[in-house]
Amino acid sequence: MSLLARTIDLLTRDPALRQVHVDVVGSAPPISADAEMLRIVFHNLLVNAAHAMRGEGAIQVGVTCADAVCQVTFTDTGPGIPAE
Repeated sequence: MSLLARTIDLLTRDPALRQVHVDVVGSAPPISADAEMLRIVFHNLLVNAAHAMRGEGAIQVGVTCADAVCQVTFTDTGPGIPAE
């Protein structure tokens, strides 16, 4: 199981966030990186998105790789940041 999948699994086990659905689109080959730092970053992004949606909604995680560069994006169905 990938680091991202394990982090998502932990999030979805939280009873307060059971109504949050996380979908991952794309994949990446194994990379050389600080796994603990990535886990912390992924966890924080997922929890922040879940809280912004008040524990209900969908988070889409996109993973793309090209030329030895991988990009991970997080999109949620929360209300967004007010213009003011």
